[in-house]
Formats: sequence, C-alpha cells, structure tokens
Amino acid sequence: MRYWTRATALVRRSHDVGLAHVWHATDVRGSLSGREWIAIVAVLCLAFTTAMAVMLHVGVATLDAALQEDLGVDHQEIVLVETAPGISASEGRVAVQTLDRVLGAVRRSPVVRRVAMLRVPPRDRFVEVLGVSAPISHLQSSVLREGRWFSAREVNDRRLVAVLGGALVDSVYRGVAPRRLRLSRVVLDVIGVAESGTMAPVTIDRSIVVPVGVLDRLTLADGGAPALLAQEPENPRIAGLYEVWRMLERRDPRFAGRLSMVSSSQRLGDASRLSAALQRGASGLSAVLVAASLAAVAALMVTIARGHAHSVGITRAMGATRVQVVMQGLLIGTMVGALGVCSGIAVGAVSAQFLPMLFDLPAITTDALLKAVATAGALPLMTAAAASVACFVRLSARAPAELLA
Repeated sequence: MRYWTRATALVRRSHDVGLAHVWHATDVRGSLSGREWIAIVAVLCLAFTTAMAVMLHVGVATLDAALQEDLGVDHQEIVLVETAPGISASEGRVAVQTLDRVLGAVRRSPVVRRVAMLRVPPRDRFVEVLGVSAPISHLQSSVLREGRWFSAREVNDRRLVAVLGGALVDSVYRGVAPRRLRLSRVVLDVIGVAESGTMAPVTIDRSIVVPVGVLDRLTLADGGAPALLAQEPENPRIAGLYEVWRMLERRDPRFAGRLSMVSSSQRLGDASRLSAALQRGASGLSAVLVAASLAAVAALMVTIARGHAHSVGITRAMGATRVQVVMQGLLIGTMVGALGVCSGIAVGAVSAQFLPMLFDLPAITTDALLKAVATAGALPLMTAAAASVACFVRLSARAPAELLA
C-alpha cells in the first residue's frame, strides 16, 4: 500500500512515469532492511578493490616517469663500459684502462671499486668505495640531498673529500651525515650526500664516492674490475667509444671480447618494455581484484532487485516501459558503486603518498594521481552498474502480475 500511494501521487503530479522510477530507485534503504551486512561487505569490497588499484596504477605511473627521466642526462647518449661476462677482473681492468687512455676528447669518468671497513658503533660494516672523476654527476642522473659534488680541481689535487650515498647515511648514520669520515687511517671531509637515479648506470646510494686519485692513499681491498662511464661525442669528427674499441680490437686481438658496453638508448628500450609489462600487470591485477569482489556486489544487487520487485510491478502496471526499469537498475548500481569507489579512491590516494618513502620513488605528481584514480575507479564502478542492470533486466522481463503476486 505504501508503494502504491507514493507512486500514484508522484505520477499524478508529474504525468511522467519515469520520475516514479527515479523516486523508487532512491529507496535503497528500504529494500536493504534486515540485510545491511550484505551492503557493508559489498561496499567494503569495492573500496578495497579501488584502493589497491589506485596504489598499483600510481606506483606504475610514478616508476615509469622516473625511468624516462633518469635515462641519460639532457638526452645525451651515455655508455657504461664494464668487463664482459666470463672475463677475469685483471683482464677487464687492463682493457678498461687501455680504452680510457686512448679516448682523447670523449667526456668520461672512470669508476674504480674498492671495499672498506667502516667503523661505526655498535658494529663495523663493509662498504663500497667508488673512485670517480668530477664529470660523473653530469654523466648520470643523481640528486644531491645536501652539500655538493667535488670539483675537477679537487680531483686533480687529490683532495681528501667524499660524497656519501643517501641510503648509506640513512642506514648507518640515521639520516644525519657526519662532517668527517675515517677510512684506512685517512680522514675524509664529507661535502655532500647524493642519491643515484632509478636507472642510473652506476649505483651510489650505499657507497662512499671519492676522487679517483684519493684511492691511492687508502689501503683498501679490491672491489672488482673498474668500469668506465662515458658520453658519446655529438661531433661526428670525434670517434666514439665503439669506434675506438673496434680499432683497438683490430690492432691487438688480446682485447677482443673483453668489454661489455650498454648505452642509454638500450636502457631506454629495456625501460619501455618494463613499463609496458608493469602497466599490463597492474591492469590484470586490478581486473582480478574486481572479479573477486563481484560475488559480494552481485549478492547486494540481487537483494536490492528483490526488494524493488513489488514497486517495479506497480510502475509496470501503470505503464512504465522495460527501458525505464533497466534505467532504474543503472541508477541504483551507479549510486552503490560510486559509494564504494569514492571511499576506495580516498583511501588509495592517501596511502599512495607513502609509496615514494617505501620504494624510493620520486614524488607523486597530480597528473599521475588523477590518471590512476580514473583508471582504477572505472572498472569497479562499471562492474557494480552492470551487475545491477543485469538484475533489473530480469525484473523488466517478468509480467507485472507476477511481480505483484
């Protein structure tokens, strides 16, 4: 009797049966009386699915931006030269040093690795010491957290200065870099704290970086064969790394196959494939999460449809079309889905702000967050609407007398 009175009054005022469907669609609370737990579970499932999807897409978008930004400096072709697999450290050292001597005007920096005992209470630690020349800060992406890099003059004068990796400072010195550091009875002045980019060829985050000439004054254990970080010259008249190395191989067969060279364009290709794989994985995992929550959402929509069966029978008897009944289901599904999706977006957007701290990613941009919200919220919302529409399609196919029985 309640449905009949309200629907009749509304139809008489509006002369439009479609408004009666809109009114009945808003009576979700009445159809869920006694079944509130189903609604709570369904909304929580939608919220959880959306929040996880937002975090996944934000993480992938931020990582992709970091990969693209960190590959090369000023879009220059940077090559990392290392010992080829299967070659001994001594043979690789000779090959790298030979290439370094004959490169001439090519901008480059040697990377000599050593291992030192760092005496910091409560226990001593082994750390990597990298000997480089000043241009390394221009040959790969790095971020100075504080201080500065050593200059070319300090490298030439073999000044006892050092730049500490950010992760080393955080783990050993609890985020506060010391002013001086003792290695092998030599005191180094700490002039900066730096972090390498996401795709930087040489990782410095957990290392102590010093001018390459300072290593001769330190008694340190060998940390492996040296490497060479070099920029391919833009002037076509200057021979690049590949040309010089092929020339050396032809002159002396001892150097054949001794070195491995990886350029920034090759890393860019690897990063693009990695980014595409991450995006496919995030989309696939989001779809799996939505499918897992589909059972709870479908159960809620079935409950709502059953609660509206009598009111739909009344409006169908009054002349409502099947399309209007289906639109009623679309409205209900959109309302319920929006409640769960908006809750999940709020939780996911807040949680995503902690991703840069947990996984050492750049700060999340507004564009990346908005794109992730749109991508993550679309599928759960469409799923809720589709489940509700399917239930009301079944109602529209039944005769009014059957619905009122």
